[in-house]
Amino acid sequence: MRKDAQERRARLVAVAADMFEQQGYDVPLETVAESAGIGRGTLYRNFRDRSMLVLEVVRRRLDELVAQVDLISDDRAAFRFFLIRVGLLSALHASGLRSLEGNPSFKQEWHEFEVRAQLLMALPLERARKAGIVRDDLSVDDIGRIAQMLQAVALDLPSEERDGVISRAVQLLTEGIAKVGSPSKE
Repeated sequence: MRKDAQERRARLVAVAADMFEQQGYDVPLETVAESAGIGRGTLYRNFRDRSMLVLEVVRRRLDELVAQVDLISDDRAAFRFFLIRVGLLSALHASGLRSLEGNPSFKQEWHEFEVRAQLLMALPLERARKAGIVRDDLSVDDIGRIAQMLQAVALDLPSEERDGVISRAVQLLTEGIAKVGSPSKE
């Protein structure tokens, strides 16, 4: 792909991600193309339909998240940031991904997306394991479950409340609900 075509595609995905996150997945693709400064033909040359654009948007957001986590030197802070952001991504993109998950015409693309997402989520998890922050038996599937739980607490919240609610949920999840200094019963 030529450099200018790569740049247009990257701009299209970035604009689509922002618009989907701010306006939801019902935003017309023509509006996305116009906001990205490209024509409908360019949009459909890059993505055969909305579903393919959705997969690329979420894949890019996961790539960005893992890159951001890598920049955080404190392992505990990095893993906490990862959980908060993966919960937020889950909440922001739930409706877009739900429309694809069981669709037989996207079986191959969905499988490739799942494999890529699992590989990406394994990186911060392995770092947290090596640092002794999480249980050895915590799996990527468990991270997916955590993302779903965080999605549930933030799904219908106004955008200005999401980060705070997800942060508090992650705090409760990682620190527990026991009173600090209280004796544990074993």
